[in-house]
Amino acid sequence: MTFVLTQPIHLIPQPVAIAEAAQDRAFELTADTTIVAVDLALAASNLLAQYLRPATGFSLPVVPVANPGQPVIHLLIDAAIDGEEAYRLDVDSQSVTLRASTSTGLVRGVQTLRQLLPPEIFSSTPVNDARWLIPGVVIEDQPRFSWRGGHLDVCRHFFAVDVVKQFIDLLALHKFNRFHW
Repeated sequence: MTFVLTQPIHLIPQPVAIAEAAQDRAFELTADTTIVAVDLALAASNLLAQYLRPATGFSLPVVPVANPGQPVIHLLIDAAIDGEEAYRLDVDSQSVTLRASTSTGLVRGVQTLRQLLPPEIFSSTPVNDARWLIPGVVIEDQPRFSWRGGHLDVCRHFFAVDVVKQFIDLLALHKFNRFHW
């Protein structure tokens, strides 16, 4: 896959490969959107719904089959994706499809999906005037390094439990896989 970007898409870490589709292929997340998943993809799907609820106010259902014509986010286990944390994300105007060979790969893709949304998605309260657009892209990604960690030293400086949890959430958002405490 080659890079074909007309405007910057800011993701951390930068994916292995990203191609931007036409601007009219952006997917709009609405209250009518459903998340489709079964079996091993259910945990990542429920996590996605949980992440999206505070800022959007949408309680997106996780179902095994979507209704025809409804905007949908598919999370699929696909054995053809090579690598435990690898994933492929396809976004067009009608659907978002996230594929990985493991649930860990799906969770990495969920984090990328969150980063593709407007920054207001990280709000802990509903944002009423936001338009939840995900740019039309095709992303293939896997970690460059197997060990990616962050360290928090609480020996000399104590941190509240909420601060530690927020730190761990930030590590997950940036696809770190180790927490050194």
